[in-house]
Amino acid sequence: MLKKYGGNYNYLDRKSSLTKRRISCGNMLSVSIFALSTFSYPVLAQTRDGGGLDEIVVTAQKREQRMQDVPIAVTAVTAEALQSNRITNVADLSSIAPGLTARKPAGSTGSIAFTLRGNVVNAAAPGADKAISTYLDGVYIGGTRGSVFDFPDIAQIEVLRGPQGTLFGRNSTAGAISVTTRDPSGKLHFKQEVSVGNRSLLRTVTSVDLPQVGPFSAYLSYLHDEQHGDVRNLGAGTVYDRTRAVSGIGIQSSPEWLGSKNNNGIFAAIKFEPSDQFKMVYKFDRSISHFTPDARATLAINAADPLGVGGLLSLLLLTQPAGGGPFGPVVLAPSAERPDAINNSYTVPGVLRTSGHNLTITAQLTDQLSLKNITAYRKAFSYSAATVLGLDGLVITPSLAAIIPSFSPLIGRQFLSYDGNNQGDNKQFSNELQFIYTGHRATVTVGGLYYYEKIRNGSVPGMAANFVFTTVGADGILPLGGELNDYTTTKSLAAYAQAEIHVTDHIDIVGGARLTNDRRNGYHSDSVIGNLPFTYEKTKPNFSVSLNYMPTDDVLAYVKWANGFVSGGSVAGFSFTPETVESYEAGIKSETFDRRLRVNLALWTATYKDLQTAQGGANFGFPTVPVLVVNAGKLKAHGFELEVTAAPVNGLLLGGSLGYTKGQLRDSPAFLTTPNFGSYTLGGNPEWTANLNAQYELPISGDTSFVVRMDGNYRSKNNADANPNIGQFIPTFAPYAVVGGRWLLNGRAAIKNISLGPVKGELALWGRNLTDNKSMAYPLPFAQIVRTASFETARSYGLDLTVKY
Repeated sequence: MLKKYGGNYNYLDRKSSLTKRRISCGNMLSVSIFALSTFSYPVLAQTRDGGGLDEIVVTAQKREQRMQDVPIAVTAVTAEALQSNRITNVADLSSIAPGLTARKPAGSTGSIAFTLRGNVVNAAAPGADKAISTYLDGVYIGGTRGSVFDFPDIAQIEVLRGPQGTLFGRNSTAGAISVTTRDPSGKLHFKQEVSVGNRSLLRTVTSVDLPQVGPFSAYLSYLHDEQHGDVRNLGAGTVYDRTRAVSGIGIQSSPEWLGSKNNNGIFAAIKFEPSDQFKMVYKFDRSISHFTPDARATLAINAADPLGVGGLLSLLLLTQPAGGGPFGPVVLAPSAERPDAINNSYTVPGVLRTSGHNLTITAQLTDQLSLKNITAYRKAFSYSAATVLGLDGLVITPSLAAIIPSFSPLIGRQFLSYDGNNQGDNKQFSNELQFIYTGHRATVTVGGLYYYEKIRNGSVPGMAANFVFTTVGADGILPLGGELNDYTTTKSLAAYAQAEIHVTDHIDIVGGARLTNDRRNGYHSDSVIGNLPFTYEKTKPNFSVSLNYMPTDDVLAYVKWANGFVSGGSVAGFSFTPETVESYEAGIKSETFDRRLRVNLALWTATYKDLQTAQGGANFGFPTVPVLVVNAGKLKAHGFELEVTAAPVNGLLLGGSLGYTKGQLRDSPAFLTTPNFGSYTLGGNPEWTANLNAQYELPISGDTSFVVRMDGNYRSKNNADANPNIGQFIPTFAPYAVVGGRWLLNGRAAIKNISLGPVKGELALWGRNLTDNKSMAYPLPFAQIVRTASFETARSYGLDLTVKY
C-alpha cells in the first residue's frame, strides 16, 4: 500500500505530526552507507510527484503504519512492484528480501521450502508447524498445502524477518510472510491481462469491478495460467493402473514434459460499508492446479553402500538394454546441471485444489478505539505421484536374472527403485478478535485467536505411500497395501497484547506478550504395525520489547528483544518437542535527500533450541516412511540485512539488498550424527544473498512512457548435504556436497499507459533466468545410497498485454 509523501499520516502514526528536521550526521551516515555499498533495496517503490520515494504502508504490527516507523525488519512488495518483478506467488519471493530463499521441492504439492535468519524450513511435513509462517489477509495458512498463492488480486506482500510470536503466534520463530489482497474499489473497472511466451505459456487474468450500489461494492477475477515443463520426459507414455485404489484415481500415464502447470482460479470480494465507521468485507477464493512435478535426477550412486542397495542399483543399470527398455532409457545427471531430458517415467500429473472464505469486520467504536474481527475457513486437497530417486525406466532383464535367479519370474517388468505416492487434505477454521486503542501517549493492541485444523496426510487410500525396490505388474497395475497415514487435529487458543508507549516525542518503548495453549491429538496409521495414537498439549508464553528512538521524521533507530516457539507434535509416529528462539536485533531506518534515498539496516542474532527439521525416513532406516520431524539440537545464528532504495534523478530507481547469515548447529542428537559420518548441518542455507535492480522510466507523450528494468538475485554456495564431509567417506558423493553460488538475471521492458480513447494499455517484453542457469536447486540426500536433485527452472520469456477501462 502506497501513501503519498505530504499526505496526512495522523491515522497511521503519531510521528507524522513531528516538526520536519534534518540532522547532518544522519545525512552523512546514509551517504556513507550508500557510497560503500552497491547493493540496494530490491522492491522498487514508486516516485512521488516531483521526484523522491512514496511512502509504503504496512500492517506488520496489525495496524497500518509507515514502513519506516515500524521497529521490525520488514520488506514490502507493492502491487506495481509485483507486476514489474513478475511475482505471481510466494514461490517467487527469493528475489525480494535479504536473507530469504524460497525453493519448490520436486514432487511438491503446493508447498515451499523457505530459508530465513539461519532457519531452514522444509515444507514436507503436514501436521507440523513451520518456523516461517504464511498469512493470507490476516489468516494463518496451516499445513503445507495451499500456501502457494497464484491470485490475480494480490495488493501487497510483506516479509517480516525475525520472531513475530507476540502478534503472529506460535509459528514464526524465523519470520512471517503476509499476503494482502485488494478490496473492491466501488468504481466500474475492467482489466484484462494476457501473457504468451515460450514453452506454450498462456496466462490470462480477467478482473471486473462493479460500481458501488448504496453501501455495497464488489469485484470478480478469473485466472488461467498454463505452461509446459522445461525437461522432456524420456519415460513418457508409461501407463499405471490405479483403478483398484480406494480413491479411484484410475489409469494415468507419465507426461511428455516435467514441471508443467495448468492453473485456474477465481477470486471474489464483496464490501459492505454503510459509513466511515463500519466496514465488512467478504472474500472467496478457489483454485485448481493441475501440475507435473519438476524433473528429479540421480547424480551419483554409492555402489559400495553397506546395505547393498547401491550395489543392486548399479547392477540394474549395467544390465539395461542398449538404448533403453520399454520404459525408456535410464539417465543420470553427473554434471549436477539440469538435463534437457531425463527419465521420470513414474511421475504422473498431480492436482492441488484450494478454497477459502474470509469475513473481515472493522469498526471505529470511538475516536480512539477500533475493532477488527477476522473469521476464516479454508480447505485444501492434493495428490501427487512422483519419482524420488530419479532412476526410472529400469527393467528386469534376462541378464540380471542370470546373476540373481530370484528375479527370473519378473523378467520384463518395470523396477521401481524408490517412488512417492502422496494424497492429503486439510481443513481449518479460525477467528481472531482485535481491539486497538490509539491515544496521544500510547497505542495498545489487544486480541484473541481461536484456531482449529484437521489434517490427513499420507498415501493414496488403498496404495502404498512409497514403492521401494519393487516391480510393477506386467499389466501396469501398481501393488497395493503398505498404507501410511497421519491424522492430526489441532486446537489453539491465544491471547495477546502489545503496548507502544510514547515516552517523549522522540522515544518509544514497545512491549508485547502472548499466551498460547496448543492441543494436538491424532494417530499414525500403518498397515504393518497398526495405529500409533498421540496427544500433545502445552501452554507457552511469548514476549517482546523494543526501544525506539526517532530524532526526526526521517530516522528511526531501535533495539529489540523477542522470543517465540513452534509447537510440538508427532509425525509418522515420531514425537518432537517445541522449537524455541531468543533473538536480539538492532536496526536503523532512514530517508534522506528529500526522500530520494532510503537506507534500512538490521543487525541480528538468534538462538534456536530444539530446532525442528523434516527428514526422509530412509535416513533413519525407515524407507517406507516419507517424512518425519526430529529435533536437531541448538542453532546459534547471526547476521545483518541491508536494504537501500535510491531515486537519484526523476525516472531512475536503483534498488537491491544484501544479507549475511552465519549459523552453527550444536548438540545434535546421536541418531543424526553417528550413522551419517560426523557433523550434521542444515543444507540450503547460503551465507550471502543479494538482490540488485535498476529501473528507468522515459516519458514518451502525455501519460505514455517507456520503462525498462533489470534485476539480479544472488545466493552464495551452501551445503547440499546434511553431512558436508561425506565426500571423505564416500568419494562418489564429494562433488555434490555443496551447491554452488549463482546469479539469476531477469528483465522487463514495457510501454505504459497507451491511450486508446477511454482504454489504457500496456505492452511488455520480459525474461526470467536470462542466462538459463541450470544449477541444482533442491538436492536430496538419500541415506548412504544415492544423491539426487531438482534444478533451477529454465529460461522463460514472453510478452504481456494489459488493457484497462
